[in-house]
Amino acid sequence: MRGIWWVLVIGLGLFLGGCKTKKSTPEEAARMFFDLLGNGKAAQAFDSAAFGFQSKQEMQVFEQKAKELGLTDLVSSTWEPADIQDRSAYVRGEVVDRTGAKIPLYVVLVDQSGGWRVFAIKKPRGVATGQAANLFGTLGPWTGFGTAVDLPMPMEQELRDLASETMGLFSDSIRLKSFSVFYESVSRAWKVRLTTGALQRAFQPFIDKQIDLEGVKKVRPTLDPPAYVNTDGFLIISGYYPMKPYRIAFALKYIYELPNWKLFGIDVNVQE
Repeated sequence: MRGIWWVLVIGLGLFLGGCKTKKSTPEEAARMFFDLLGNGKAAQAFDSAAFGFQSKQEMQVFEQKAKELGLTDLVSSTWEPADIQDRSAYVRGEVVDRTGAKIPLYVVLVDQSGGWRVFAIKKPRGVATGQAANLFGTLGPWTGFGTAVDLPMPMEQELRDLASETMGLFSDSIRLKSFSVFYESVSRAWKVRLTTGALQRAFQPFIDKQIDLEGVKKVRPTLDPPAYVNTDGFLIISGYYPMKPYRIAFALKYIYELPNWKLFGIDVNVQE
């Protein structure tokens, strides 16, 4: 039944595309979504969302969760200019409820069926760690109706190659005393909350102490514990390089942005 509905939505999108109506911006689409929620129209807000958002939950569950989060009693919302990447958009903003409480949000939208539609909603946490509370759906977007949890786990050599590439870039950044190139390699989703300056400040002690990590390019990393995809759809790769005079331990978090896994968080420790 869902497949038939999807075909009908595509047809409707094509029909509407032929009409000469102005397409809403991602910011306007986000505002409309939360206006509907705030006016007690959870079902309409749900129906306006992307298919990927709807496929991960029942409408009743969405409505109950929205009530628990205080999103069904809003009076206003403000949104920053969207960061648009191809057919995806990332918007930061905040909503205000009737008590005056402000709730910061990070919304992912996709260009689907002739307009921008909400795909995922996150509540930002730390900028340096890249971690955020997932409110309704897995952060994306990626093509298809599944999530990263449904993707096959990369082979062990692929995992090592992924970790080695990231750690090699990290080593170069320490040597060059600049995280500009490293920043360009991370995921679009992380870039929305991360700056080159934040990366630089987080790892400035490595630069100040002139830690030489060039050996990571020549040593095969040991993965421990085994890599896995968590319930939020992040690929977690942890391990170490048994080097001298340092033992380099790392924990890397990746998000799937079609067609590759891209970095979403990094923690590196130097152990003598």
